Amino acid sequence: MKRYIGVDLHKNTFTVCYLSRKGKELKSFKVSKKGIEAFKQTLTRDDEVAVESTGNTGYFVREIKDGVGGVKIINPTQFKIISQSVKKTDKRDVKIIAKYLSLLLHFVGGKNPCRINYKE
Repeated sequence: MKRYIGVDLHKNTFTVCYLSRKGKELKSFKVSKKGIEAFKQTLTRDDEVAVESTGNTGYFVREIKDGVGGVKIINPTQFKIISQSVKKTDKRDVKIIAKYLSLLLHFVGGKNPCRINYKE
């Protein structure tokens, strides 16, 4: 089953929202080899992931990209629904990111200036 996964990445932790037809699930992980490995164990090749661009996004994406269908990097300054949110929380942000990703890929075929496809 296809899932859309929103990630709010910080220096020491990251929050994740798994969005599918069954609903949504929130989890948090440590930004460490062990934490990223635990996250990778939850992923499938059918999953699509979106993550906000931060200082450690490149490392994070390199670690997960081979285990998912695709990764989108979102520029938070261009993603106004998050940057202008009055009630900004990690859990709220990842829900919005996951929903945005599902709509982006389903309805507009991934063409949007707010995202960057990761390429090495």
